[in-house]
Amino acid sequence: MLSERQLRFFLISSLEMLRAHDAKLNSIMVEIAAVRDALNEIGPKYNEVLARHRKKNEEEVQLSIDGQLQRFDELIHQLKAS
Repeated sequence: MLSERQLRFFLISSLEMLRAHDAKLNSIMVEIAAVRDALNEIGPKYNEVLARHRKKNEEEVQLSIDGQLQRFDELIHQLKAS
């Protein structure tokens, strides 16, 4: 069983990591939007090319994402059960 101090440390650490990931994700989203907008200005066929690459990449990473989400769900379930 975790002590209150250990639990507090774990929660603080988790929130700090979540905050850092959120900041990185926001930065990446801004950069992606800028690249997308620039490419839209450069070429009219961009949307067609983007859709093709998006579909290919989604198919490639979907299994990995599903596995990661399943591991998170299992950990959450274990924490709730204990």
